[in-house]
Amino acid sequence: KATGAFVHQFGSQGSGQGQFSYPKGVCLDGGNVYVCDSRNHRVQVLTKEGEFVRFISGDGSEDGKLKFPLDVSVDENYVFVCRSSNNCVLVFDKATGAFVRKFGSKGSGQGQFYWPRGVCIAGDNVYVCDVYNDRVQVLTKEGEFVRFIGGGSGDGEPRLSPTGVAVGEQHVFVAQSDCIKVFTKQDGEFVRDVRRAAT
Repeated sequence: KATGAFVHQFGSQGSGQGQFSYPKGVCLDGGNVYVCDSRNHRVQVLTKEGEFVRFISGDGSEDGKLKFPLDVSVDENYVFVCRSSNNCVLVFDKATGAFVRKFGSKGSGQGQFYWPRGVCIAGDNVYVCDVYNDRVQVLTKEGEFVRFIGGGSGDGEPRLSPTGVAVGEQHVFVAQSDCIKVFTKQDGEFVRDVRRAAT
């Protein structure tokens, strides 16, 4: 962490325990690592050393089924997973991996998504990259709408193409292809772009 030096790696191609096919989102929680094992249609929970703990793959029902998960975030009790192909966020019990609920549907209204791609838990809220609606949505952990970040025309209010989101104490950081956009956490006001200086 201090130097950025390579320490170790874990995982290999496959469908067994500790193996991956197109791993995408990753989240660290306590002593465990949660990895979206996208083409195996599951989330894998492993120790920081890469030892297998459990699969989270849904309960087999249509609502609770994981299909090409792209990002994951974890709080004290639950695991939140973006199921982009069905435009929703699935919630699982952290201790057991059991499906609890889902929220979201396809559309452009409040609480609706068009290809949710990134998710981050911060306090009582869930931040979701709503890619083709050009915005980040802030919702409660039960899926109730709080506010939009972005979604503007580009004049004054930035138009986003969000691929990832992280939340600090005072700001929300949104990744897109050419920069990081920074917004206030309290009200979602645009603050600045973070870009590499032209050479």
